[in-house]
Amino acid sequence: MSEKATDETKPIVAIIREQNNKLKVQIEKVLDLAGLESRKSVMDLQLTDFRPNLLSLATSFSKLSNLENIDFEYELQDGAYWILCEPNHLENAINNLLDNAKKYSEGKPVIRLTAVTKGNQMYVEVKDNGIGIAENELKNVFKKYHRIISGDLHKVRGYGLGLSYVKQVIRLHKGKVFLKSKINEGTVVTIKVPHQ
Repeated sequence: MSEKATDETKPIVAIIREQNNKLKVQIEKVLDLAGLESRKSVMDLQLTDFRPNLLSLATSFSKLSNLENIDFEYELQDGAYWILCEPNHLENAINNLLDNAKKYSEGKPVIRLTAVTKGNQMYVEVKDNGIGIAENELKNVFKKYHRIISGDLHKVRGYGLGLSYVKQVIRLHKGKVFLKSKINEGTVVTIKVPHQ
């Protein structure tokens, strides 16, 4: 009897763990964002070849894609991507874009990650076939706590912090974020960071 009860509680324990981890990630985002905004969190920028970091992100997301039936491809230009960066924050920002591409897709997500260096800039682009964003919403997407009204907000969990965090991180790397989107056609987010 007790053995059966233990088996029945396993899925509940897994759900609680998953929700606990999600809450932890959201709390960390709030704290990171608050630190960045108040400048209490000082960016320790280091000269880094960021290509191995991108390759690691892409490889990890590729493994997840195989499990979750996502059509994911990536293309990274050859050569070193020397940039002044805080690797953890920059990785988190790009990971957030990949996560958004997955969350805001209906049917089978198709996601592409590309990275190139041109002149003195590194460009990283995340493109998806998701639900898209209405033109009148584009000006608000980087605002803290803002969530777009297209799609099923109850289906997609979040607090409207992701893109605000991305923008702050890229700004502190002296870079820029560009977003293009059309309803039912998908979204393309490009980040540009100075290349050494």
